[in-house]
Amino acid sequence: MVEPLPEDAFRPGYADKSRRVYFARNLKRELLPRLSPIGVVPEVGLWVRVFERPWINPCFFGWEQPMENMPHYGQWVGQASSVAGLLLMLDLPVEQKEALLVRVIQVGIDYWGLVRNGHPGWQGWGGHGSGRKFPIVFAGVLLGDQSMMSPTRSFPKVEFGEDNQTMYGKAWTGATVVFAGHSGIQSASGKVERPRWGPYEHLPPSEWTQGNFNSESYRRANTSSSWVGQALVLRLLKAEHAWAHPAFFDYVDRWMSEEDQTHRREIMKYWPKAPLGENKLFAHQGQAWEPFVTSMWKRYRPTISSMPPIGPNPGQKN
Repeated sequence: MVEPLPEDAFRPGYADKSRRVYFARNLKRELLPRLSPIGVVPEVGLWVRVFERPWINPCFFGWEQPMENMPHYGQWVGQASSVAGLLLMLDLPVEQKEALLVRVIQVGIDYWGLVRNGHPGWQGWGGHGSGRKFPIVFAGVLLGDQSMMSPTRSFPKVEFGEDNQTMYGKAWTGATVVFAGHSGIQSASGKVERPRWGPYEHLPPSEWTQGNFNSESYRRANTSSSWVGQALVLRLLKAEHAWAHPAFFDYVDRWMSEEDQTHRREIMKYWPKAPLGENKLFAHQGQAWEPFVTSMWKRYRPTISSMPPIGPNPGQKN
């Protein structure tokens, strides 16, 4: 007779052949800060509900995703990761924080089960590939699981949009970290497999092709602003090394701090139909999609510029 599992057992990942069981008693809750809320705080109960049901997500483009269970487009997955992650950084009532925590951890366990059983990942493809790496890393950090907290070190060929689409290089704006394009650089091959949608920011707008302009559109509308909260949470947890792709953090810093107005004007000189006017705030740098995330970034990012990391060293193998 099989004995029932303790009440604090997480469900094994739905694609994990090993059926590994993690326990909520082992969560390192002491790593979560108790920050003062900034701005209008989202309703915690809403986000408990967003993460309440299984995020069934083994395919791409959302064809298999249960619409009542999870965000559909990867941009929205990234936004959900950002908002929920930052809520867990706040000084909230214990019962609210715990309810959200265990649900976010379960999503991370499920995604990790997919990766460790051979799933190729969620590649950079416009906004589709965002948001899946964060729950894995977050769950790994809170569970103290070294392999889980560094999925791309454990499985170097797995694809995540945030990593495919950020890289170091000289941009026409003067920046030294860039958006690598609609599809970016694939981790499995280390190559730009779709050059028309690969790196382009080394070129000025006057030399862009239509594919380059499309990449810029995705940079501004469907990717960067959904990454802000994820980057901030990971910095608060001192988990940058665990993420193992420093260009992501430097790129988000650029997105939130680079002077943008003159660049938008230069783009519109050559691409006049670009929605970059002063009333098109969604495409302007310096903000996340959610005002709450933007407010939290402005308040807390300056306080964590030189925190020692946790997790494996970037050059260390598991």
